[in-house]
This record gives sequence, structure tokens and C-alpha cells, in this order.
Amino acid sequence: MPNGLHRRDAEQLKEMGCNWVRCSHYPHDPDFLDDLDELGIMALEEGPTWMKTGGKPWMDNLEKSFRSMIRRDRNHPSIIIWNSCINHSGGNKQLIAAATEEDPPVLAARTTCLAR
Repeated sequence: MPNGLHRRDAEQLKEMGCNWVRCSHYPHDPDFLDDLDELGIMALEEGPTWMKTGGKPWMDNLEKSFRSMIRRDRNHPSIIIWNSCINHSGGNKQLIAAATEEDPPVLAARTTCLAR
């Protein structure tokens, strides 16, 4: 997707009166996050997973991806929450531990799980 379309999406959210957005199920393009930063729109970001879970290798891969996402995006002021739950099932201890290690200064405010 061209960066101009990311900007247009962010501007449309702002025009609609949105002050936060859920970046769900995969890490979003850094250019979109830059636009959220510039426009003052807060964001929840979550790791790349949806619906089905697997065993230990699957979970280890998710943790690795979650850590990479946090490292890449932790300096974006728009990111206010790292969502550590899988499929709205409650906070995942392995992902909470990963977020604690990767972004400790704002852990209490940024690691959570949304309930349905």
C-alpha cells in the first residue's frame, strides 16, 4: 500500500473524531504509525495471531514476532498499549513477560488484554 494511503486513512480517522485505533492481528506499517504519531491518535498494537493457537513451537514463534514488533515500534508515542492476549482469552503470561522485558518503562500502562 502506498504511504499516501496510510496517511489518508489516519486523516480520515482523525476527521471522524477517533482518538485511538486498534492495530489488530499484525504489526502495521511504520509509516501508518508515523502518521498516528503526527496526528495525535493513540494506538493499541497486538501480535500477529488470530483464532487458532498451537503448541510450544507456535507460541515461541508468536513471542519472537511480538518481541520484534515491540522493538520496532516502542519509540512511537502513539502506541499506548501492547495487547498481550490471544483471541480475547486473557493476558498470556509468555507475552506479558516478553513485553516486560522489551519495554519496561511503560509496562503497567501498555500491556493489557481487551475483554469482549
